[in-house]
Amino acid sequence: MADTMTKSELSDELCERLRSESGETKYPLRLCLAATRIITDRLVEVLGQGNPVEIRGFGRFAHRYRRARHTRNPIVGDFIDLDERVTVCFRPGKKLRERVDDGKE
Repeated sequence: MADTMTKSELSDELCERLRSESGETKYPLRLCLAATRIITDRLVEVLGQGNPVEIRGFGRFAHRYRRARHTRNPIVGDFIDLDERVTVCFRPGKKLRERVDDGKE
């Protein structure tokens, strides 16, 4: 299994894919980094406003509400009360699921 891709690695990949046929970079790395940052910042901003984000063919980011509950701390073994909270969940799109399934073979 491959390592996790970081935001800077994603920016590097973006620059590589935007290279001209002559091998020259059309866009400087700092512009690719800025584009990646803008996309991730906007994603966080929209989710922070309580709205879902859908990228067709990739997936959907949405909120999931978790109720307050009484549970056990697995490290110490003590029982603790967790407040209700909102988390982000990701549901992959059909094309992404198919590509991941094809990669398992």
